[in-house]
Amino acid sequence: MNHRVPITDEVASTVNTAIEMVKSKSTLDNNPKKVLFVKFSGKRKGHPCGAKNVSESLNSLAEKRRIVDESGNTFHFKNHAFRHTKGIELINNGMNLLHVQKGMAHASPEMTLTYAKILDTTMRKSWEEATKQSNSLCTYKEKFMTKVSLHSFMEAFSVKVLKLVAA
Repeated sequence: MNHRVPITDEVASTVNTAIEMVKSKSTLDNNPKKVLFVKFSGKRKGHPCGAKNVSESLNSLAEKRRIVDESGNTFHFKNHAFRHTKGIELINNGMNLLHVQKGMAHASPEMTLTYAKILDTTMRKSWEEATKQSNSLCTYKEKFMTKVSLHSFMEAFSVKVLKLVAA
């Protein structure tokens, strides 16, 4: 797969640290293919870690650190939730849906729309931006001010929000 995604300097630093750590522990026996996330021992020694290994490690950490859900039960990580959370974050921070689609390697925009959960704060920010752009809820008609109907306002507001989300 030739899929590239941008990462932050912090993530790049963390990956570089992991690379150095793995290099220092790797031998031809325990990491013959020189992969980053490798099993150093056990039945799968020398093979990449699987998704199940990641989940089990995170869930073990949740137990040790007493990470709990809303009900007070030990939180159970699901690997795909990280991807989902990042997709929602990107959309709510204003990233273009088509860019999110490409970054997530989705085949269609509809797949990306599953991440389009607009947070209240994002909606408020969009509303403030839309209202800032139109200083008044009035239009000029034959040199007189007339109030815009609620329907017209909502229609104009919806168009502006969609333009902001798509920008």
